[in-house]
Amino acid sequence: MNKLKCLLLIICLGTCSVVRAQTHSTKETKVILVVSANTQVVTHMVLFNSFEKLKRQEVENAFPNSKFYIGLLKGNYILDDYGLKPEKDTEVIIYSNRQVFQEEPFLAGEDIALGDKIKLGNRTARIISNKKGEITLRTH
Repeated sequence: MNKLKCLLLIICLGTCSVVRAQTHSTKETKVILVVSANTQVVTHMVLFNSFEKLKRQEVENAFPNSKFYIGLLKGNYILDDYGLKPEKDTEVIIYSNRQVFQEEPFLAGEDIALGDKIKLGNRTARIISNKKGEITLRTH
């Protein structure tokens, strides 16, 4: 039964498409960034619309020891069964003061500087702007 719930969750986070992975280009897409509570690394990005349909317990089971932040993705990305992956030169904005299940802020402003690198799943991004409550990254 547990395996069935996990499978359904993975399907919900992906698209209802026959194609395994699709490349999308967008002016702006609302996303949820899944951040490891232990390492402060962004482990996954999922579409906001898919995420908001899930119950908190389902989310916590799928992504244990994680925090969830609202963000925007501007540019190209690949959508597959595990969420979305930004392509090169895609901009990602993390609203560090807009956590879904409020706990603590992500990367307090004084902890990071312009040019610092952050891991976004299997891609690296550089901080190009750091305003109060808004961290803007560009993928490489």
